[in-house]
Amino acid sequence: MVLLVAAMVAAERFAAEPVKQWIAERIGDVDDRGQRNRIALQIGVMVGPLEQGEPAVSGPKPARPRADPASPFNLALRGFLAFWLGGGFALLAWRREHEALAALARSRALAEAQAQRREAELRLSVLAAQVEPHFLFNTLAGVRSAIATDPARASEMIDRLVEYLRAAIPRLRSDGSAQATVAAQFDLVRAYLGLMAARMPRLAFEVDAPTELLRARCPPLMLISLVENAVKHGVEPKIGRARIEVRARRSDDGRLALEVADDGVGFGVSAAGSGLGLSNLRERLAQLYGERASLVLKARAGGGVAATLWLPLEVEP
Repeated sequence: MVLLVAAMVAAERFAAEPVKQWIAERIGDVDDRGQRNRIALQIGVMVGPLEQGEPAVSGPKPARPRADPASPFNLALRGFLAFWLGGGFALLAWRREHEALAALARSRALAEAQAQRREAELRLSVLAAQVEPHFLFNTLAGVRSAIATDPARASEMIDRLVEYLRAAIPRLRSDGSAQATVAAQFDLVRAYLGLMAARMPRLAFEVDAPTELLRARCPPLMLISLVENAVKHGVEPKIGRARIEVRARRSDDGRLALEVADDGVGFGVSAAGSGLGLSNLRERLAQLYGERASLVLKARAGGGVAATLWLPLEVEP
């Protein structure tokens, strides 16, 4: 930009006058001495005090001396034009865009950190819910009651509780990534439903997954959350026998479908799929897979609810 200003001043001082003289000679706009006629173009009205000794006359004023190209004003004007033509404003715009992108990167990093924190909090809350005191107290209370009336059932409840704790407690000591497969999640679900069936003999269940899908990746805690939801909101409020079916299958479009279906009381007066736990599951699915995964809840024709997790099919090596 400095070089551009210098070039403009040099052109004005050394090259502009010969060019103007040459043009004036070609069009005949020269005086008796062969010099070009200088003109001054003024637009508008200038109002100001008269200088000392300047007569107050009407009509056009005589042409003022030609401005010096190296004057501070002309240099400032040429500097502004050089800054503009040389990309100065583009540079400023680039700086603003760069700062905006940096701010966006910081906000994304903050959002990712917050998402990871929510993920950790959700993992801890669900794991804590799996072994929360009242769950154990209710189970042990059922065992104590069955000891006197049905010792075989009490023994079965203890065995089921041991199986469930064996499947659940190791998850408290890791981040769950090593067990995030369909096989591991179905083992946990099978142990949980076995314990619930021992506590509620009216509950029947079926857990089934094809062998080729057992090594498919499955986010931890999601499937067991849907099963717990089916027991709490579908089976427990129902009078009489109830059934829960948990199945895994490959969909026609190549995705992994995990379905938890019950024949319980259904949605009832509540909105379909509007619970806080389901909202957390949908948020976690969006964080992990974006639009490639979803959670769909439908009312079953014979009563109850079918919840289906649609996930990308990724098989562990």
